[in-house]
Amino acid sequence: MSGDGNCLFHALGENTGESGACLRALIIQYLRENAEAEEDEEQVQAWLQESQYLQSDPGHWGGDTAIIAFTRMRQQRVLLHWRTPNGDILTSERTHSDVDEAAQRGPHAAPNATEVIHLWYNGRDHYDLLVPIDRAPPPAPPLPPPPPPPPPPHPIPRPAKRRRTAAGGEEAHQQAQARKTPSKPATRPPEPEAQDEPNLLEELTSMPVAPDSSHPRRKLEEALRHLAHTQLRAQPLIPPGARPEDLDRGEPWPGQFCAFQSCNWSLLTGTEQELREHVQQEHATALQSVAQHLPKPIPADALASVYNEAIALRCREAAPVAGSSRDRSALRSFAEATSKDRVEAIICFCCACIHTRVADAEAAGPIRWRRLIQGPPSNDRTHAETTERLHDILSIDKYLGLYDDLAGDVKLTDVAELNEWTVTIPGLGDILCCPEDHRCHANPQHPSQHTLCEHCEVPLCRDCAQHLDNGQLPPLSLCNDMWTGYSPARLHAEKVTVMEMICASPCVTTLVCMSMEARHRSEGTTLDEKAQNARHRLGARGNALTFPLPWEDLLRNLEAHHAEVAEQDQAGAAAPPSLPRTGKALAEVARVLLKTNKTGKTSETEIKTLLHQATVRRDVVVNLIHDMQRLGHPAFQHLRMADVREAASQLPEGGVPPEVLKIISGLSEDDETAHKLQPQKAAAPTDAPEQDMQRAGAIFADQRARAVVPEGCSTDREDQNAVATAALNDLQTQLRSNEENEKVLETMEVRTGNILVDQFQPLYFATAFSFCFAHGTACPDVQNSNSTASNRASAQGRRRDKNPEAPQVQIFEWATAMQRRAETQFRRDWSFGFTLWNYLFRTMVNTQGNAFIYSVADENHESRALTTKEILEGQKQIQQKLLRGQYLDINNQLKPINGDLTKLRFVPGLSEAALKARSSCKENPIKHGPTRSASLPSFAA
Repeated sequence: MSGDGNCLFHALGENTGESGACLRALIIQYLRENAEAEEDEEQVQAWLQESQYLQSDPGHWGGDTAIIAFTRMRQQRVLLHWRTPNGDILTSERTHSDVDEAAQRGPHAAPNATEVIHLWYNGRDHYDLLVPIDRAPPPAPPLPPPPPPPPPPHPIPRPAKRRRTAAGGEEAHQQAQARKTPSKPATRPPEPEAQDEPNLLEELTSMPVAPDSSHPRRKLEEALRHLAHTQLRAQPLIPPGARPEDLDRGEPWPGQFCAFQSCNWSLLTGTEQELREHVQQEHATALQSVAQHLPKPIPADALASVYNEAIALRCREAAPVAGSSRDRSALRSFAEATSKDRVEAIICFCCACIHTRVADAEAAGPIRWRRLIQGPPSNDRTHAETTERLHDILSIDKYLGLYDDLAGDVKLTDVAELNEWTVTIPGLGDILCCPEDHRCHANPQHPSQHTLCEHCEVPLCRDCAQHLDNGQLPPLSLCNDMWTGYSPARLHAEKVTVMEMICASPCVTTLVCMSMEARHRSEGTTLDEKAQNARHRLGARGNALTFPLPWEDLLRNLEAHHAEVAEQDQAGAAAPPSLPRTGKALAEVARVLLKTNKTGKTSETEIKTLLHQATVRRDVVVNLIHDMQRLGHPAFQHLRMADVREAASQLPEGGVPPEVLKIISGLSEDDETAHKLQPQKAAAPTDAPEQDMQRAGAIFADQRARAVVPEGCSTDREDQNAVATAALNDLQTQLRSNEENEKVLETMEVRTGNILVDQFQPLYFATAFSFCFAHGTACPDVQNSNSTASNRASAQGRRRDKNPEAPQVQIFEWATAMQRRAETQFRRDWSFGFTLWNYLFRTMVNTQGNAFIYSVADENHESRALTTKEILEGQKQIQQKLLRGQYLDINNQLKPINGDLTKLRFVPGLSEAALKARSSCKENPIKHGPTRSASLPSFAA
């Protein structure tokens, strides 16, 4: 038989005179159509793979699966003979078991079963037909030597499969040893003597083509293509009656028109909804014939989807339609879509969050206009019960009964104006809400009267509407202790400077902020803007740090063992108030550098002119602290105003505090280069460098640390815990006096571990940004996993403390809502948004697991998530294969893996979970030694 890739099929069709290419095509079709009839699922896969393999390349030679399929197709027996390496000749039955069963029923069931085809396999890459000697043709002249073998036809050799034959398992094992990778060329030119053999092109033209594809999506594609070519116009984007050559005439085309050939429907100012209704009414039959091929369940807008996809298919056949008439129509549609109130930013009535509403996509948008009170359709009490339930959920009386008490015995009703945040339901009472976008076409006076009737419309976001429909309080509702109010009015009335806010703030969040719009720098710097009224975009870099580790305080605690400090503590010396920040405490959080080329002393007036945002007015700072205490903020309730006024006497009445200001004077253009070293660094303090050594040492001693490092030494070859312990012991020895050495001192033991400690408290944002949260309300709920019962009670926050059944407000939902709130102080604050993002980022890095669930396709071609048990079993299977498994080499022979991770891809029989886990494995070569280490992915149960 000629070695052209069809040697097996030439041998099988020799007795009947069939062409090898034709028989190959018949067997391919038989494999594909009858694979499902096999009882074993492995055999089904083997038949389908064999058909795909043979059809992919005419040079691919057939094997056992093709022989077995031939025996079943022709109801004929086949025997395979081959020679072993030791010279023995073996024979194996390669007949489908159905043929033997049919032969037992009688000759009429398998008329060809008595005729046996004998095949000879050379053990490598060729099949021949064995015939009796009396029928053998005269020997042909010897063939020229074949060309050198090419590389394997595909990178991954096909593994040997179990064959369903009458011979049983022993013959299958022998066949696995006999099957080899082909080493001959894919095609071979015909010999001059064999004129009757067809060439490659003739074989390709004679191969039968399947009448249709079995893929489920192919029917949908063909139906769409048929609809587009038979029902739609060739130019569906040009209205009926218009010509393609009129594109550049700028004619006013209709806004909506139908694309079907026999339909002239059009509207000059129509909408997409009107077009959709026309298509569903007039052309539903044509579209339904295509929509029936969509995946189940069929969506509600299936007809519109089919119509749009058919138009898209028609448009892809030619160049895009472009011209003045088309542009004019598009611009008119855009103007109509964005005119009036079709695109607007409205505030949710329940949670006061701003969302964008697009009229054309309102059904799928985040917010919609709704009527909360429905009119009475009949005499029943359904509408009345709905209204009563709404009032019970959002009642302001219920809200004040739970959350009226603020810190320091302050009542919310005494310090806040809630009239702007309420509306009245006639006959029931007031509810707490945000009535900013309340409207009523029937009674236009209702929004100004704060009255809610059955004709009134209010915007509701999707989350709030879903909870209210279910009779539940939305977590982000103002009634769930999410009401904050506005920032203190004094910030805007007194034009409070940045330095004054620093003096009055209980804590300062350090974050580098800068302006992102260089073109507006001529209008003034960021410090020239009003407090909480940023006019231009800001950027930030670095990490937000609000409560740095007080290294100086730790040192003072160690120094407290000194006798003099202990005597002062026993005497009950009063600690100075924490606010306002003055003197050295103010200099630790703020430093102002002023470079000037003036040789003389810079006057106070000039400093105020240059640094007006660093100006501090004593009365403004005191009044700010008093306002926050009066408003019930918990961070200001421990202060005594008499002590605050006494401490504020150290602040200037209208100037820049000298502790935060450093003037570098006498600079000229020649000296500018010498001062590029940024003198605000810790290694180069701002104080004059001309001081003597003793004075310079005192200056460095007064400088606060400006960096927090994990260890005192950056060398990774030392025991960091031992270094830190030695440093503390040395410090204790230096601080210990001779008298104290004779005393028995208390031992201080400090232990560190690798367990993260829950430290976040709900009041963090209300304390760090106290002027944004004037009353200390609207804090998120915190779930500390490792905290004790006492700490968990203190960390549950004001909301859960007042109402244990209140819906929880998780930090991610809270962060999203605060960035959308109607109160402008949250969006205008310099660092609130950046700090919020930085906190969320670090929270996700520290708490979220680096795991995801693997998914595979089920029998319905839908995604199915693997269970934890399946994933663990897959990892165990990989580990077992690495230790004791075998893989198929290039010659289709089994060899041990010996821990080589790269051989896992050639291991037969891996489960789906193991195959998924194998894709996540990585190989880590070790520097020393020839071994390799493999790491498997980790999963969270």
